[in-house]
Amino acid sequence: LEFSCAPKTVGVAVLQNGTETDSLKVADINFTSLKPGTNTFRYNLSAVEGVKALSNEAGFVTVKVTVPEQMQETFDILSNNISISNAPIDRSIDFTSSKVRGVTVFGSEQELAALNSDTIKARIDLTDVEVKDGRNKVSVPMYIKDSYGCWIYGTYEISFTSEKIY
Repeated sequence: LEFSCAPKTVGVAVLQNGTETDSLKVADINFTSLKPGTNTFRYNLSAVEGVKALSNEAGFVTVKVTVPEQMQETFDILSNNISISNAPIDRSIDFTSSKVRGVTVFGSEQELAALNSDTIKARIDLTDVEVKDGRNKVSVPMYIKDSYGCWIYGTYEISFTSEKIY
């Protein structure tokens, strides 16, 4: 993928922590936010902990990622392809829907033709989720099993009900 960053260099002051640095991680760009064409992301350097922009008056960095044209396919993912980890042991978890609808996948025509709703999986980690009685909604991080030329675009959610087990 092609990318560009403007400005190309930025003068910053970094809080001294005893280590030398010649690079700075401003943000991650996740494939779920990339679609074919030019994708533009703007980051505020003042949001990076321990950093103050010196040379860039506005304190912003713009990153453009260009993704070549790809084919697009939409899938419905059955809830039995969604695994749950770290669920509270004293609670039941039951999905309120049998599927996540309209999952967008980009890739080559050949690679998309090899996919089906069973090759797209999801893994929900409930470690940091406050599971309450009744209806709950969580983000569903998806991945494609055994495919390296396709990616899932967008974010998806699913609802579940929960009750205390006595």
